[in-house]
Amino acid sequence: MSMAKARSDGGQRKPPGSAHAKDQPGDASPILLLSQGFSAWLAANDCSLALTTYQAGRLFMIGRKPDGSVRAHERLIEQCQGLWTDGQSLWTSSLYALWRFENDLDPGVSRPNGVDRVFAPREGRVTGQIDVHDIAIGDPGQFGGAPGAGPIFVSTAFNCLATIDDKTSFRPLWKPPFISGLVREDRCHLNGLAMDGDRVAYVSTVSRSDVADGWRERRRDGGLVVDVATGEA
Repeated sequence: MSMAKARSDGGQRKPPGSAHAKDQPGDASPILLLSQGFSAWLAANDCSLALTTYQAGRLFMIGRKPDGSVRAHERLIEQCQGLWTDGQSLWTSSLYALWRFENDLDPGVSRPNGVDRVFAPREGRVTGQIDVHDIAIGDPGQFGGAPGAGPIFVSTAFNCLATIDDKTSFRPLWKPPFISGLVREDRCHLNGLAMDGDRVAYVSTVSRSDVADGWRERRRDGGLVVDVATGEA
């Protein structure tokens, strides 16, 4: 399995301002409807985009072809949510695992069709269904232990930040100060994280609840951003 490679549209006609994603066996290939000027924006910023769709279970790669039109490529990853990349490595979460992809092309090399990244799966880490909402590569040693680089992710089900572990499904690193226990009860709907270099700086939650599913009653007015260093909201 690889990412960001060209595909044939099989002779199908596309509406103006649209891009077909790569076909998946036994599954309809969705059409991406593009805003006017989107291709020009990609060109001006010299970038491609990667995004996940939780309900549809897709990882999309969106970039430009040599002729300036938009290319889209997809992979089916069940309940994918969290996503991180530095342009060479890519991590994403799924229903029960974390997946690491690596770019198979040498630095500075591109294919004749213009593709300059081909992400292939290189590692899968089974976490179980801990509802990983966000992920980044940082230093888990920020929370104690030896310094190093590794994935730090949000386990929404366990209301904590965690990392991978060779002996257990995951290793908890930190939880908000208002969470009293490490149990599989989505109490505050911890969901997003923001990095400052290799350190986690902030996380977001839906509420300050400390009971199972308590956040559901505060969706409209309970959102918090928590400073990880101080625990202050």
